[in-house]
Amino acid sequence: MAMNPTIKARWITALRSGKYIQGRGALTTVTKNEKRKRRDCCLGVLCDLAVRAGVIPAPVPELLSEKLRYDNRKDILPSSVVQWAGLDSHDPHVRARVGGYTTGHWLSDLNDAHRRTFAQIARYIEASL
Repeated sequence: MAMNPTIKARWITALRSGKYIQGRGALTTVTKNEKRKRRDCCLGVLCDLAVRAGVIPAPVPELLSEKLRYDNRKDILPSSVVQWAGLDSHDPHVRARVGGYTTGHWLSDLNDAHRRTFAQIARYIEASL
């Protein structure tokens, strides 16, 4: 299944926009200090686009955590977002260069473990999905 090209273009634009602060370890976190800083992983950005499009409700804060839940998910894409975007996985797989080799990687790993920037991830999405 190919990703919906309109949603793909919106996601890539959002990742490159500078509007989102990159976070790790969850779709979205909001620090519970006076500044309430929001951080999104690359998949959290897609969830935010789904909220704005009316596909899923606004995220709900998780008790005793800074993580937000989208459609009851905090670490991977909810099924409703996967279907809306035309993806075939809750954590899309793309080709990326890591450690000198170009191989397949999960977007969550590229965001979290390999610490790729949103601009780099946008290029992987553009080329692979």
